[in-house]
Amino acid sequence: MEEVEKPKLLLRAFETALDDLLRSRRKIQGRIDDLEDQAQASETQRKQKMADLASAVEARHNIEKFAEQFEQEQLDRFNDAYRVGDRKTMNRCARILTDLNGGGSCIQAYVNQHEFFLYQNVEEGNRTTSDSDDELKLDIGLARLFYRIRQVFPKEWDTISAVFTGNAKTVMQTFIQRVFAQSIQSEVERVVSSAGQSSNATFLGVLAVVHEATAELLRDLKQFDNQTMGSEMRNEAFATMLERCFDDIFVPYVEGDRYISLETEYLRSALQEEIEVFTGYVVARKKLKQKGTRIGPLGSELPGRDSGAFPNPAIQAVGQLLSSFGVEVSSKSPTGAIPPPSLPDARGIPSLQVLLRAFAHHLDATARCKELSKPSDLAKNVATLFSVFVDTVGKAYLLCALEL
Repeated sequence: MEEVEKPKLLLRAFETALDDLLRSRRKIQGRIDDLEDQAQASETQRKQKMADLASAVEARHNIEKFAEQFEQEQLDRFNDAYRVGDRKTMNRCARILTDLNGGGSCIQAYVNQHEFFLYQNVEEGNRTTSDSDDELKLDIGLARLFYRIRQVFPKEWDTISAVFTGNAKTVMQTFIQRVFAQSIQSEVERVVSSAGQSSNATFLGVLAVVHEATAELLRDLKQFDNQTMGSEMRNEAFATMLERCFDDIFVPYVEGDRYISLETEYLRSALQEEIEVFTGYVVARKKLKQKGTRIGPLGSELPGRDSGAFPNPAIQAVGQLLSSFGVEVSSKSPTGAIPPPSLPDARGIPSLQVLLRAFAHHLDATARCKELSKPSDLAKNVATLFSVFVDTVGKAYLLCALEL
């Protein structure tokens, strides 16, 4: 019996294991089928998304193309209305374009074709001067430009506030920035460059005059902003923009120590030129002392002990008197004495006229310094100029004369 039952048991165990294997296979196949279905569905979705994306790209391209065409049509209508002065149509087009894309293209179209920037009849030429005192005047071309800006500014605000009702502030800022960056800066560069070809004195004087006139224009624009545009523009953005435009024009000339270095160099040169005669006398006196030559009380050379003759005091006194009145005398007196020169500086005596001219140079330099220096640098720059004046006139002229 046992021999009969044992194979049966083995057969049933084999059948059971085979059934388990088949069930596992079916489960695995089911998982594989599910994964394949998911992969197929994902591929279908991917293809659908790609198709949707292509359609979206095409749709976007079509929309952008239509928007560009529509924008150009509105710009053409705006330009046509601008030429005939139709503010109502301009305002309608400006509002449409503002809602479409912010209105930037409309603002640029308005500013770029403005007749102010097409005006080319600006008189060229150098600075003009007064016939009486040679006082520096503002270049006539730049003066006319500033006059036109003062005339155009109120009219322009009236037009802009009527056309660009939603963003008049932005348009006005764009217009003024263009005026400063294009019109004013080019004229300032022309005038200052022309002055720089003459001399440092002319360059500094013209730069100060141009800076003062431009600052005055800036004050007028700010005043108009406060009085007329204040209700629409209740912030400091416009005034800040004006200050920035003003600073940008003069940065190449006053940034860092560019201005004060040039002013100091000019002042020192002008003062040294004023005391040049006195300096020459001091140098000549030192040379005579080095040779052992005796010097008279007014700088005249006295003969040596072995010369055999001394100058006649009466003749020498007459020569000094005539020289003080500007009367030329012979270089040698009958006795061989050298009469003193006619200029006080040439005799080692400080001259009132020289001092007055030196003070005038320093006063002019200080006035320019006040105009062209930043408030934070003004005290330092004025002290620098005063130090040059003291070293050149005070030490090298007055104190040196007292020590002779």
